[in-house]
Amino acid sequence: MFFVSKVLPMFFSPLGVACLLIGTSSLAQIRKRFRLAIIADLIALAVLCLTGNSLVAGALLRPLEMRHVPPGSLSSTDAIVVLGGCTEAAFPPQPMVHLAEGADRIAYAAQLYLEHKAPLVVLSGGGARGVPESAQMAEIIEMLGVPRAAILEEPFSRNTHENATYVKPILLAHRIHRVLLITSAAAMPRALATFKRQGIDALPAPTDFIATDPVHRHLMGDATQAVRQLLPDSSSLAQSTTAIREYLGLVAYWLAGWI
Repeated sequence: MFFVSKVLPMFFSPLGVACLLIGTSSLAQIRKRFRLAIIADLIALAVLCLTGNSLVAGALLRPLEMRHVPPGSLSSTDAIVVLGGCTEAAFPPQPMVHLAEGADRIAYAAQLYLEHKAPLVVLSGGGARGVPESAQMAEIIEMLGVPRAAILEEPFSRNTHENATYVKPILLAHRIHRVLLITSAAAMPRALATFKRQGIDALPAPTDFIATDPVHRHLMGDATQAVRQLLPDSSSLAQSTTAIREYLGLVAYWLAGWI
């Protein structure tokens, strides 16, 4: 299931589907089935144009991101749990830990700690090679003012299911009963369900929001901006891919019994 949860979404991403359709078109042309080739090419074009549209990307992301927005100020808890997936090791010539997409998680955790929302920060994330991501996050969060004595690390997990599974004994060992769970807003529905499946009392603290406005502000500007907003672009394609991956992840986790 680990392999399925990581690899299967790649084939169902907009780019993966488009590549499969273009491959189908190529084979159809070789076999002189030109009608099939044209149909496959048109579907591939439609997939890329639709998922590359910012309005479509927002419509896909918004139900995920807005599902667990706290209604008010966050309650104080025993610890803050931060899920990995937002840093990379400082391989030369990179001078320090590289902050990847989603690194808002670390800054938000530091902010909540400094606001005395919890006395401990649990950083969860392993790595296939080199320094585990929990240590990379620890390096950054210390720079942001969280003392080393307040940081706990879980350095073995490779996905959200393992985040919850490996964090649980750490929480039990330190008599932590309630936590604030920090991850990107789009991933929060799957993450929160996974932690609750493990019996962890977690309150959602989503960050790294991408699509928050029902109508993009650019549509309220001049005609040129409105036209540009409707044209496909790589950023919107990436956002649609993120949303589709999360929807598929929810299905895969449900099938595996992880949520």
